Amino acid sequence: MFSNYRIYTCLLFLNCLAFGFACNPPHDEPEITYELIKTATFPLHYAGEVHACDFRDGRGVIYNFKNTELVLFDSSGNILRRDTVASEGSNSLSYISGLKILSDGNILVNTLSGEIAILNKDLQLEQKISMPFPNGLANMRSNVKVMDIWKDELLIHYPGRGGKNPYMKGYFKENKLVEKVNLNTGEASPFLDLPPDSQYQEDLYFDLPHVFLSVYDQTLYFAFDKEPMIHLYNLKANGRYEKTIDIAAEKFVQLEGQPFPAGHSGSNAVPGTIDGLYPFDEGIAVNYREGIDEETRGVYKNVLKIYHHSSGWSNELVLPRDEVSYLLNFESPEKPFYALQYDSFGHLHVVKFSLERKPK
Repeated sequence: MFSNYRIYTCLLFLNCLAFGFACNPPHDEPEITYELIKTATFPLHYAGEVHACDFRDGRGVIYNFKNTELVLFDSSGNILRRDTVASEGSNSLSYISGLKILSDGNILVNTLSGEIAILNKDLQLEQKISMPFPNGLANMRSNVKVMDIWKDELLIHYPGRGGKNPYMKGYFKENKLVEKVNLNTGEASPFLDLPPDSQYQEDLYFDLPHVFLSVYDQTLYFAFDKEPMIHLYNLKANGRYEKTIDIAAEKFVQLEGQPFPAGHSGSNAVPGTIDGLYPFDEGIAVNYREGIDEETRGVYKNVLKIYHHSSGWSNELVLPRDEVSYLLNFESPEKPFYALQYDSFGHLHVVKFSLERKPK
C-alpha cells in the first residue's frame, strides 16, 4: 500500500507532466544553444590605450583618456579619423567616461564633470549640455554605458541630485535611478524607481555598483553591474517597472551586504560584474565576468549569454580572454559582432565573431 507521501509525489509528478513540465527547475537545458566562432582578426594600427569604446553599423570609436584622443575605425581595423578633444574653449570637453554610437551615426558622449555631448560622424562637436548639479560619484569605471536616448530625451545614471551621496546606505531605495534630460532645453528631472527585487532594497551597505542601461524600442533595460539581474521599464508608460530577468548564471560571485560601510574589508573574493547589455528585436544579450569566490580562487570566465523573450536564456558562451579585451557590440544573434584585443606584445586588434545555432 502506498503511503500518503508516495501518493502525493505521484500526483505531483503527473501534474507536472500535464502542464508541460512546468515544475522543472529554472536552470534546465536551454532551448536555444549557440557555438561561438571567431571568423577574422584585423590589426588596428593604433598604439594608445583604450578607456571607452563602442561599435555600430560597421564603425567603431575609441577614446584614450591619457591623450584625450578619439579614434574612428571600421570593421577591418582601418583608421578612418583621429581627433584630439579640445581642453579649452566652447568646443572643449573634460575627460570622457562613456561613448555610445546612435542609430543616425552620431556619437553620444558623457564626461566626468557632467557634460553631455553629441559628436557628428566626423567627431566634431554638435551639441553640449552641462548637468545642473555635480556628479556624486568620486570614481568611475571605464567604458560603462550609463546613458541612452529615447525620442528627444537623454536617460542617464547621474547620481547626486540635491547633494545626496550615492555611497550612503539606502541611496538607491530613497532616490531615483536615472536623470531624464530634455535635449532641446537641457532641463533634467529624476526618473525610475528601484525595482522591488533588487538587493539594494535591503537596509545594508554594499560596494557601490556601476550602472548599465540601454534603450530598445519603448523598453529601458537597466542593470547594476554587481547584481545578476536585468530590470525592464516601459518608457511609453512613463518608466513603469515591468519585470526583472535573472541572468541565471552558472556562477556570479556576489558580496553580501553589511551593517557597516567597512564590512567588506579583508575579503579575498572578487565579485562578478556585468560588462554590457545589448538589446535586440527578440531579446537581449549580456556580457559578464563570473568573479572569484574565496573557496575556489583561480581564473574567472568572461561570459556572453543571449536571452530570447519567447524561449529564455541560451547556453553560456565563454569569450576567450586572449582574444577579447573589450566586447565592442552585439546587434543580434544573426549578425557578426566585434571585440578589441591586446596581443602579448600590446598591439591592438579588431576581432570578428559570429554565432552558429546548434540543432536540437
